[in-house]
Amino acid sequence: MGVELTEEGPRNTVIVLSQTCDTAEERDMAEQGSGMPLDGLTGFLTDGPKA
Repeated sequence: MGVELTEEGPRNTVIVLSQTCDTAEERDMAEQGSGMPLDGLTGFLTDGPKA
């Protein structure tokens, strides 16, 4: 699995995850698994830390 972070201005970074899979099923599972932490990170960055 690879991660690429690209800064696109102040307070704006693009995150790209990539992974090579042998089957469509593996690809779908990897996509679902990588989506969860990205969704959590998006929520954290949008809403800020909870006190």
